Amino acid sequence: MSMSIRPAWIEQPQSTTELTVTQRNGIVISTLKEGNNDVVLSRYGDDQWDLSPFFKTVNSTNSQKMIQWRRVPSHFTEPLKAITYRYWLTGLPGVKRPVASTVTRFHHAAVQFMTWLTNHHIHRLVDVTPMRCMTYVDACRRQAHTSNALKNRLSAIEILYVLGEASVDRIQNAPWPDSSAATLAGRTTGKTTQSKTDIIPDELMVTLFKASEKLLLNADTLLDARDGIAQQRLGEVPLKEMQMQANRYLASLGLPPLAQTNQLLNHLRSACYIILGMVTGCRNHEITAVELGASYQSVMDDEVYYWLRSYSWKTYEGETEWMMPEIGMKAVAVMERWSKTYRDELTDQITAYSASIAELPAESEEYLHIVKLKRDCEANAKRLFLAKTPRTGLISTLSQISWNKRLKLFCAYYGVDWNLTTHQLRRTFAVFVAHHVMGDVRYLRHHYKHWSMDMTLLYAKNEKQEEALYDEVMATVRDQKIGVIEHWLDDDALITGGAAPGVKSFRKKHRLKMIPSREELVESISTTVNIRATGHGWCLADGKGCGGQGLYENTRCVDCSESLIDERHLPVWQGIYEQQLELLEVKDIGPGGLHRAKRDVLKAASVLQGLGVKIEEGIDDDQT
Repeated sequence: MSMSIRPAWIEQPQSTTELTVTQRNGIVISTLKEGNNDVVLSRYGDDQWDLSPFFKTVNSTNSQKMIQWRRVPSHFTEPLKAITYRYWLTGLPGVKRPVASTVTRFHHAAVQFMTWLTNHHIHRLVDVTPMRCMTYVDACRRQAHTSNALKNRLSAIEILYVLGEASVDRIQNAPWPDSSAATLAGRTTGKTTQSKTDIIPDELMVTLFKASEKLLLNADTLLDARDGIAQQRLGEVPLKEMQMQANRYLASLGLPPLAQTNQLLNHLRSACYIILGMVTGCRNHEITAVELGASYQSVMDDEVYYWLRSYSWKTYEGETEWMMPEIGMKAVAVMERWSKTYRDELTDQITAYSASIAELPAESEEYLHIVKLKRDCEANAKRLFLAKTPRTGLISTLSQISWNKRLKLFCAYYGVDWNLTTHQLRRTFAVFVAHHVMGDVRYLRHHYKHWSMDMTLLYAKNEKQEEALYDEVMATVRDQKIGVIEHWLDDDALITGGAAPGVKSFRKKHRLKMIPSREELVESISTTVNIRATGHGWCLADGKGCGGQGLYENTRCVDCSESLIDERHLPVWQGIYEQQLELLEVKDIGPGGLHRAKRDVLKAASVLQGLGVKIEEGIDDDQT
């Protein structure tokens, strides 16, 4: 790639207050290097600051990369420009310099505050008082913002105050003495912040996965049809005739008409995204940054592992890899073929733009426009999750906003009643892996088989993996265990099994005992108790017990001292009980079979009674 980002702020003045208007407006904000030329994208005096060269994540819209000064009330433009410039240049005292996305978010929040001030007839920052700031806090709270969104809006006011010396007009007094934006937003309660991202229910996750997998298996047929239509050069005939010919061709392949086939091709891209999100735990910007050749496999200890390469900027890790099952390899391969038409078009555009740049004056607006277009083409030329904007014809990676729209369309098409968003895939992945680690997986088990290993050993398989994902999974496992144990310790929780008497004795003993914190007690217990799901109960064995025989002979767990069964297993034991009753009616299973069926009916009945179910009918002792 011929262009590189030029860190324009390095040689710039840190303050604008002592500069003339001409000097101030000439300060360079952002540049690109094209060949031997330094191309200025934005200057201080421009109506728009283009910070796109400094965005590393690829899922932001163009508007999110720009600062539009025309949206600022005119009486606040100069002070906000001066403070924004200082914030972008140096950051807050003692804090790491902000990335570009943080600066644009600050600007957006500051404009909201200044618009509110203007609506309340305040046109200077010097007139902003703590009372006015608290009135703004109340107004924001009435708009039902999340605590994080509220904190972002209020933090902008703190930045305006702390960096006020960069401007002649400034806020004179702390906006909320003896408090902070975080406190006012309710972000400093002292408790662990629980994720508010919705978790996709198991049944819906399976429906989504199966729909995606079905499309993936049909990908070659859809892509062959797309390429076949392109080879027939139908675009050179009138539109109506082209559609008729395309529909006849698609019908011969057993596919729906052109409009529906194109819809399926778009859903195929979403299917590949959903599969990668569900089996890797990648964030949205990490999946959209996936490039050609991003997947590979390795063999370690006679076991095949599959990997996905991409870039992660959430924790500033840069090039990162994620473990995935074989279906992830298929999803990447499909997207490599799916995106080839767009990537070829981008390559042609780069060639054409390079030729235009060579002929244009370096200072012309058209030159700058073509340089920016060429930069965007080069950035996207190897990426897989591409789309073409109908209005402009530009090809680029999909933004997070666009992905959320497409995921909702995917759900609607396949009849999934769920408000699916990109964030939910990572959170659901962590919960699903936690279930797998605890042995409590009923669906898609083969796609998560490697997560049965010790996670320390698993991470050691590839040190390029995202460490934060492992931390999230381990934290989710911990939360799952705490939830299970906390339920057991509830006085009204129905439990049975060989370990139940000990648990009941423990909770009775601790009911009146002075405990500083119930949460601390449960958390302490969770670190010492091994819990593994069997599907019909919980196994507490740690290095001893039946050696896993209870997984195949469920009634062995009824009397086992390491087994505990609670209400969530009630449907399973009702099924076992009914199954054994039916077996008793079979005449040709022999005396041994009848004896075992009778024994298992009695054991299942004891479990059901322990879970509060009244067993109406007994078993005839003379039945043989």
